[in-house]
Formats: sequence, C-alpha cells, structure tokens
Amino acid sequence: MKRISDIEAEKGGVVLYVDDDWLEVCVDFKPGATREAVEKILEMRGITQGIDQNAINVGLSRCANSSVEGLCIAQGKAPKNGSDGKIEFEIDMNPKKVEVKDASGRVDYRDTNLIRLVKQGQRLLHIVPPGPGEEGFSVRGHKLRTTPGKKARIYPGKNITEQGEYLYAAIDGHVEVLDEYVSVSDTFSIKGDVDFKVGDISFIGAIIVEGSVREGFTLQSQKDIQIGGQAYGCTLVAEGNIEVIQGIHGGGKGHIKCKGTLTTRFINEANVEADKGIKVYKEIVRSNLRTMGRLDIESGDIRGGDIKAYEGVVA
Repeated sequence: MKRISDIEAEKGGVVLYVDDDWLEVCVDFKPGATREAVEKILEMRGITQGIDQNAINVGLSRCANSSVEGLCIAQGKAPKNGSDGKIEFEIDMNPKKVEVKDASGRVDYRDTNLIRLVKQGQRLLHIVPPGPGEEGFSVRGHKLRTTPGKKARIYPGKNITEQGEYLYAAIDGHVEVLDEYVSVSDTFSIKGDVDFKVGDISFIGAIIVEGSVREGFTLQSQKDIQIGGQAYGCTLVAEGNIEVIQGIHGGGKGHIKCKGTLTTRFINEANVEADKGIKVYKEIVRSNLRTMGRLDIESGDIRGGDIKAYEGVVA
C-alpha cells in the first residue's frame, strides 16, 4: 500500500495508506490522534465511500497510550467479472462400458454401449448464458467496470431444433458433436472394423461400417446395414437392405437376415434370409439362402448348400 497522508495529517497523529486500486484505506493511529485529523485527510483525498466509523472509533480509543497500526477504516468493492457461459448436456455424452451378463452369468464383452441414442423431441442440452458480472466502486466513489463472461460456443447442427436456451432432437437418432455443432444423425458410422473395441451395435437408423465385421459380433438396424469390408461369422439383422461389399465368410456361424435386399460379392458357408431378393456378384459356396424374391448371380456359380428363391434364380 502507498502512503498518502500529508505532513499536517501526520502531525495530527494520522498516517494514511491506500492500495493501488483505491479499494482499501488503512490508518496508523498515533498517540494523540483526533477525529478531526482523520476526517480532514479523508476529505482531502476524496475518500467518501465505504468508510467504517466503528473502525475509526476503535482506532481513536486504542491510540491514547500506544500506536495502532494498519487499521482498515474504508473499503470499496472490487468488480466481479461475469461467469462464462457453459453447456449442460442432459444426456450422457461419455457412455461407459456397461457390464452385461448372458443367461449363464458370463460377462458379454461385446456390449460396449457406444451409441448416444435419443428420441425425437428429447431435450439434449442447456446453453447456460454468461453472467453479466457486478460493478464495483473505489473508496473515492468511482465505478469499477466488470468484464462480462464469454458465451458458450455450441451451435445447432443437423436435425436439431432450438428453443431459447435449449436444444432438442428433431428426429430419433445418435447425438454427435463436431466442430462446436451438435447434431442428431439417423446413421451410425464406424470408421474401422466391428470388433471388441466397437462391440455389438443395435440402432434405430442405418449402420455403416467402413471395415469388416468380425466373427461373433452382431449388428441390428431398423433401417439399412452397409459394410465396406467383409462379414465373418457374424449376425446382421436389418429392417431394410444389407450390403456387404467385399463378401460374406460365414464359416457356418452367425446369421444374416433382412426385410429388403441383400447385396454382396460372394457368400461362403453362410445362412442368409432376405425377403425381397439376393444379389451376388461372384459365387455361392455351401450356404443356406432363403428369399421371397429372386436370387441374382452376376458371374460365378452355386456350389453346394440349400437355395430357396421363390421368384427364381438368374445366373
């Protein structure tokens, strides 16, 4: 703190100090200090706000025989900056693996709980606005400005409705946040393979897998399933179409079933049901196929297995 009293005030037994922001005034009361000396130096320095008369009385009463040093007699109010806006999600944006046990009591490590599933009209988040802050004042009565908080950076993306400070899902789907935009997608995309890192997937929309689906895993979609790689002894169930671009290796395991059309490069030792038809670009080997539509084989042949196509086979 800096000393601001003059010689006359100090002769009157008062030494005045103030901090750099003029928010606090302290006094050294010397023996013989008077109220008049205190009031005069306060007036001379323009100190009019936050004066504590009780503190002055204490200082004057205690300095009769000995000095009282550093007693605060006036105090301003520091400005309070506004709080930054924030985002309060009302859904779990970091779902953790849920330990699911099968009928025998064994833990199913294929259930990884990755999808942030929401329903149409569900409230997703609250955008809490920034606080305005509170102005302060100095002991001289000057207003001390506050700094408002910063606005939270989040924006409505695809399939989102905004109502005041809240964002809602416009469709059923999976919540995604990318580059400060929150969206709801009716497609769940997997960049690589479906394996233990991804786990089983059950989704109300379409499922797109850029890699392959490994043995023992299950994909269930209320729309379509598209797999960029191969399907190995897995279970695929879709209300719409299924496309496995690189082919199906069943290995006598798993099951593939859709209410639409199945399209793939080849089928090897697999069990397949497709209500509206099956299209295979290469061969079919030792597989069981059922369709109420037509089986189309663009090139290659059928070797073994059991085929039932109610609208016929076109090879």
